[in-house]
Amino acid sequence: MDSSNSRYFDILSDIDIRTIGNDVYQKYQKAIVAEKGVRVAAPDLRKEEQVELFRILLDDKNVVYGFKNKQIRAKMSGNPKTAKIAYELRKLRERGAIKKSKNSNNYQLTQEGYVWLYYSLFNQDCFVNPLLSIRNEMD
Repeated sequence: MDSSNSRYFDILSDIDIRTIGNDVYQKYQKAIVAEKGVRVAAPDLRKEEQVELFRILLDDKNVVYGFKNKQIRAKMSGNPKTAKIAYELRKLRERGAIKKSKNSNNYQLTQEGYVWLYYSLFNQDCFVNPLLSIRNEMD
């Protein structure tokens, strides 16, 4: 089996959210300080473009083959700037959700990143948005 297929099966083999402990969950909720002492903000799912980015990253092709900033930009609506996408990817890279391939501009989703992104979108779609919709209908 080639490496792209094995990466795909490794990631999909376990989508059990229990694999994410409290410490892993917390690192995605708060700003962190990177190795160089730079503060890196946490991903914010209240922003539509962040949710759209997560959905694109979970696309099967991106999971198997990896992705480049340019490819993500082409799939996003609203024609975001390359620097904006790089900033959002850095939030994930500094936390270990994605890794950058050596000597390349190609990124790869990690097992932890796949589970966390999947969990975050599931939570957003099934719990947060329906509750907000119910609240607005009651007013």
